[in-house]
Amino acid sequence: MIVAFVSGSFQTGRSTIAANLANYLRKTISVTLLDSDIEQLESSILLPPIWSKESEITVLSPIHDLDACQHCLSCITKCQSSVFKDYKDKIILLTELCSHCGDCVDFCKGHAVKLQKLTIGTIHKASYNNLTVLEVRLNDSAVKANSLFYHTKSYLDPLDVTLVDAAPYISDYACCSTMGADYFVVVTGDNELHFKQLKRTLNFFNNFKKPYGVLVNLSESENNQTAEYCKNNNIPLLGVLPFDKKLESGEIPRHQLVESPRWHELFASLWEKIQEELSQ
Repeated sequence: MIVAFVSGSFQTGRSTIAANLANYLRKTISVTLLDSDIEQLESSILLPPIWSKESEITVLSPIHDLDACQHCLSCITKCQSSVFKDYKDKIILLTELCSHCGDCVDFCKGHAVKLQKLTIGTIHKASYNNLTVLEVRLNDSAVKANSLFYHTKSYLDPLDVTLVDAAPYISDYACCSTMGADYFVVVTGDNELHFKQLKRTLNFFNNFKKPYGVLVNLSESENNQTAEYCKNNNIPLLGVLPFDKKLESGEIPRHQLVESPRWHELFASLWEKIQEELSQ
């Protein structure tokens, strides 16, 4: 089972919640925490894990030899990803569109297209108190993350509960970073800006046909406009997490929030509601 934590923007506390829920669950079940927000170094830093393995993710990317090119245009007419373009009688490559299928080598009559290995990112694996931690990061030279996330799936244990700290929905790769989750926890803050961003995110989910619920974080009161909005629109409300001055000041380590009795109860309730939603 895969549960993805998403939001409409940055700084909603999504990573803190995912890390603490993983810390809570590891005591009773096998859990993997996947940090797939490739622009934010958050979840893994929260837990201070012991890194044990780093894997490079490589794909085959086309290169083109102009001297060998017969200008037959087969690459243009047959490439389903529209990687090849004819510009002023020369073939140019838009490699950011490539799906890395490798078919272009077969239909190039002049054998001008060849494949080279391209490292698109890395996956780090670690452990933290019986919890598996995975961190996926995009290579600086790579231009899109789809292939990286596709290869990440092979690192997930299907018997584990996998919690995904996914990219916010203002990112271009937000959908693929959720790893095809079975359930989505939409994390939002309790202010006017977060409320507007939440409504835009929920418009997307209404057409997505996947189960989801809303979790309000850093709230001064359980009676807030987001909770009321969810109630009036029949949107599952998974809970309201309070603003904690000790957490904000750093007095409580962010990954150890669940160790306090009050927060332990809140995360237990959150997991119970997620399971209830999944069982419907």
